[in-house]
Amino acid sequence: MIVGYAFSIFIIVFGIYSSYDHYVKSKKSGYLSTMGEIIDYRVREKWESNDGPGGGRNWIYYSPIILYKVNEKQYELKGVWASTSKPKVGKKVLIKYNPNKPEESILSKNFFGITTIIIGGLLLMLMIILSLH
Repeated sequence: MIVGYAFSIFIIVFGIYSSYDHYVKSKKSGYLSTMGEIIDYRVREKWESNDGPGGGRNWIYYSPIILYKVNEKQYELKGVWASTSKPKVGKKVLIKYNPNKPEESILSKNFFGITTIIIGGLLLMLMIILSLH
């Protein structure tokens, strides 16, 4: 049970750190905004084994490659997130980039940090509920 609490708190702290890091890069560094377009994606496979019948499962993750332009020069943002659903090629997304180093960029919205905090909070609540029984 203590491991569950520690894991939940770790996930929450990691989400807070990720959100803060994103905020610092996008706000305090004077990043500017531009539109990017998903032009392709990488496919990664991960095997997760288990002790049950069947031995495990193969997960497939998709990570978008986003093209954006600054002063008529093209840049790519890769590995922004990974999802089990394919990114829609051609979809427009808002990018923030460092005007002094346009190759340094981030997505305008940080869904990863927020999602991680929510998942960690739900796990922590589950651990609390389980400890009451």
